[in-house]
Amino acid sequence: MRRSIGTFIALSLLLCLRPPCSHAQYAPHPQAYSLIEFNGLLGIPMTREISRDGTKVFVDTTTPPSRPGSKGSHTRTFWDLERHASYTWDPADTARPCGPSVFDGDGNWGDPFVTSSSMTGEMITGGARKSGTETVNGIAADVFVISSPQAQGKVWIEPKYGMVVRLDMGMGNSPVEKKYEVKSLSLSRPASSVFALPPACSAAMTKPLPKTESQIKAEVTGNRNDDFLDNNSDYPDPVASKNSCTVLFRVVREGTLEPVRSGFQVALITGDVVNHPPRLEIGLGTDGRAHFSAYEVTGQLRDGVLRIPNAPKDFEIYLHMINADGGGQSLIHRECFKPEQVLLATVPATKGKPGDPPVLSHWLWVKSGPLATEPGAASAPAPAAAHPRSLPPDPSK
Repeated sequence: MRRSIGTFIALSLLLCLRPPCSHAQYAPHPQAYSLIEFNGLLGIPMTREISRDGTKVFVDTTTPPSRPGSKGSHTRTFWDLERHASYTWDPADTARPCGPSVFDGDGNWGDPFVTSSSMTGEMITGGARKSGTETVNGIAADVFVISSPQAQGKVWIEPKYGMVVRLDMGMGNSPVEKKYEVKSLSLSRPASSVFALPPACSAAMTKPLPKTESQIKAEVTGNRNDDFLDNNSDYPDPVASKNSCTVLFRVVREGTLEPVRSGFQVALITGDVVNHPPRLEIGLGTDGRAHFSAYEVTGQLRDGVLRIPNAPKDFEIYLHMINADGGGQSLIHRECFKPEQVLLATVPATKGKPGDPPVLSHWLWVKSGPLATEPGAASAPAPAAAHPRSLPPDPSK
């Protein structure tokens, strides 16, 4: 659960200085082009050579040594947007296996046209002042000046597509320096030879692709992806992640999402799990049950539901399925779409064969649909031992 925003992450902070932000209208970005860009926004200068022809994208990335004695990097990546797969290799060792990596959508691979056009409108309404026109490496551009206590600089924007072709920036009292520049740009279709892969990558392309995160989620949720937010792979909801709520945790079967009301144990840690990870030892008895050194709350389950009043922003859950597949541990990041928010852990519909790799649970926040409200949970009484005994103090403190 992650988006490629490095190219213009600092630019977005600079440009959107004063709300509200809105987007200017530009032509649809081209589907065929070649360009070379310099990017120093993240502190280490990087050069990317990009060629795109529809759903085929080739990116050659070079990063110089960051300090004396260190080595730089040089990688090449072919993005197959139609198959949702990418292949990366080292041009100095083309025999090394190179993938694939799968992704949803276009993989947010960093198309400079897409990234730029989503931010230039914000700049214009964010306090930038147009100062004229100039040409940057043969590209006609409008020039905008930004001056504020937080940042100062100049941005050159190609007027048809809204593409940033140069950025000079200084944050606070730092001197204004060139942070980004398009060195060359051609809107002609690249030659097909540009997208030729080394033999190791060509061989990898003939093999079946692994499933993408959305495909896996669809299998787990019974094709109801929109009803759920995956704690470990989806982006946090900007509103729900800031809300407070009581969490209702339960276990369900993959695919059908039928409730599992027994046959598992739960340990819950609600302390400062991010900065002070607790010590928790787990043993396994001959009866298939787990022996937690602390924090077990299995006794608080009511019809398979664990109620966590006023859940903290981050907490850990350990789920042990007794003589069954599934379970595992997860750092949970609170997402409150409702005052009483359902959190699901999935387990396989059937037990795996001996020797199969273990199947870990998926942790799903229920945003909508029939599982968004736990029947009877609102009226369920709080456990009698809701404080020190059920949640022992962190032994590491």
